[in-house]
Amino acid sequence: MILSGQPERLRGLTLGADIYMVKPVNFARLAEEIDTLWARIQGDGASDGTVSQNATPPQKWSLDAPASCLVDPDGKALRLTAQEFALLQILYRNPSQVYAKEILHDQLFEYDEHPETHRVDVILSRLRKKARDQHFRLPIRAIFGKGIVFIDS
Repeated sequence: MILSGQPERLRGLTLGADIYMVKPVNFARLAEEIDTLWARIQGDGASDGTVSQNATPPQKWSLDAPASCLVDPDGKALRLTAQEFALLQILYRNPSQVYAKEILHDQLFEYDEHPETHRVDVILSRLRKKARDQHFRLPIRAIFGKGIVFIDS
């Protein structure tokens, strides 16, 4: 049985799948997904979204869990609320991967057949306003019609 609907995709990703694809598979996309996964595995070994304290190459961006901050490459920190930190932790886990707001909603809150994605919009709006007020450049972008992505550059 092939599970190809959005609820099945969300459930697979929520349960910890690194990649979720359905048949027929686009081999170019499969190769890209495998390369991305391999690079992440070879990176700092922190696949749970936390920043490794012993990583040899420093991260361009980092999440400081004890201080609940996002730290930019220059060392400037932006204090985060619990929801903002949780959202950025999801995005930080897989930089350059676009997350649909429905997936973010399910990971931040509970799975819902009809997610209220405005909750994610509210968190993003407050985070952007805070960053603007503090002249902090956020490494997240909205991709029209697709979702939200963490840009680690």
